[in-house]
Amino acid sequence: MNFQMQNSIPYLTSPLFEKYGIPHAFTTRRGGCSEGAFDSLNVSTRRKDSDGCTDIYENTVENFRRVLSLVGGTTEKSVCAHQVHGNTVLELSDEHGGMGILRGAKINIDGDGLFAAPTCGIEAICVKSADCTPILFADRRLGSVCAVHSGWRGTVLDIAGKAVETMVKNGSRREDILCAVGPCIGVCCYEVSEDVYLEVEKTLTSKNAKKLLPELFINKRDTENGRKYDFNIGKMCAELAILAGLPRENTDFLDICTCCSTDSDGRIFFSHRGQHGHSGTFASVIAPFRV
Repeated sequence: MNFQMQNSIPYLTSPLFEKYGIPHAFTTRRGGCSEGAFDSLNVSTRRKDSDGCTDIYENTVENFRRVLSLVGGTTEKSVCAHQVHGNTVLELSDEHGGMGILRGAKINIDGDGLFAAPTCGIEAICVKSADCTPILFADRRLGSVCAVHSGWRGTVLDIAGKAVETMVKNGSRREDILCAVGPCIGVCCYEVSEDVYLEVEKTLTSKNAKKLLPELFINKRDTENGRKYDFNIGKMCAELAILAGLPRENTDFLDICTCCSTDSDGRIFFSHRGQHGHSGTFASVIAPFRV
């Protein structure tokens, strides 16, 4: 991973995407204008603080403007996903401009994945997260891109694989698709119950990849509340992209934990688990590009 700074906004990039000059950024919680639990680069108007209050709409729009500027996008011609923990990947056109960002956008459709071709009229796409996994895809030959939000439900529904299939349907060759799995809750902090393990097992069994389970779930233990595991959700997302046909060398997992990553200024990322359900969300953004 590479830490960058632009217009006083710190963000991370994928070395793999950097190699091909793909415009993208995984932001942190810093560099914005929001306050309190949403301090400071929050892009959610739905999440609530401990008093039940949401962020100010005008603040989120300004924060979106700052995020999108990292890849040359504007709020009117960019899109953020309407996330519902599913596996729908929306294929965008210019009619979707402002969706998930601006009130009064022409179209607002639920979907945890966004696909944009260089000719679709959309300048940038992004997803929001606060422990869930952001995944960015880019076709180094065509310049088309996809952005995905993958919580554990979206992961077992294989939204990563759905994103690959959407790109292939739109002309991509699997060997040209690059994948970067961004900051998410790490195996160090993500304790899950037996029900999550069983759903993951079902998904991997359907793909003849059950052998991955010991790499994804560690420290199995029995507690008063049932069996628990530590789950490496980011690695699973990367493996699902590979199972969808991407060469392993075309995937990059940043492997940085949103829950426990701190520095001298405190938390680096928003974290649903680390902030007990009261946090904002940071953005992961990518722009279609001309090759």
